Amino acid sequence: MVDLKGNDAWTAGHELSPSGDEVLAGLELQAVREDKVVMPKSKLPTVRVPSDDCTISVGQVIRDGVVVEPGTEYRVHEGEWIEVLPIRTTAEWVAIAKITSGRAPVEGVSDEAAEEAAKEVLQSLGQTFDTLCLELSRRVVAWNWTGLMHEELEQPYNRPDVIAGLTNEEVMWLIGAAQGDTQDQRKNGLEPSVAT
Repeated sequence: MVDLKGNDAWTAGHELSPSGDEVLAGLELQAVREDKVVMPKSKLPTVRVPSDDCTISVGQVIRDGVVVEPGTEYRVHEGEWIEVLPIRTTAEWVAIAKITSGRAPVEGVSDEAAEEAAKEVLQSLGQTFDTLCLELSRRVVAWNWTGLMHEELEQPYNRPDVIAGLTNEEVMWLIGAAQGDTQDQRKNGLEPSVAT
């Protein structure tokens, strides 16, 4: 356990009130959590990506594929990170292409044919999402993410169910972050992680 109270350099000039003690307890918990994350060994260097720019929008309205009301954005993973293998598998590329291509309903067909086509699209989309979650779980090897109620999330490595339990915005952020498309990466660049 990290003893921040005994760190004279940190506490110099800081008078600790009861609320200061609570802050210290939170910092100790975070330091312990950092030490708890055990990452699998990798043949390639992994990259640690800050998650500060991962947002979830509440109250967003989308009509015909267009955002008509942006809602309020919340940065739900500030101060958190993910550790990724900076490559994509062919299966992941195919899954992303299928999901982003999206099929529009066909006009001029019977209701029964349209309903059957919609069922096929949803079934295919579900299978594609499962593949995407599996592939992401093989590349997102560790994180220190917490859930929307501040609970510690289970580690994502080889756990597609953990990825599938995220919001759609978190999954979309992971897709971009796992390939180097986040705002922090564009601004600061990334160093290979020392943790490999």
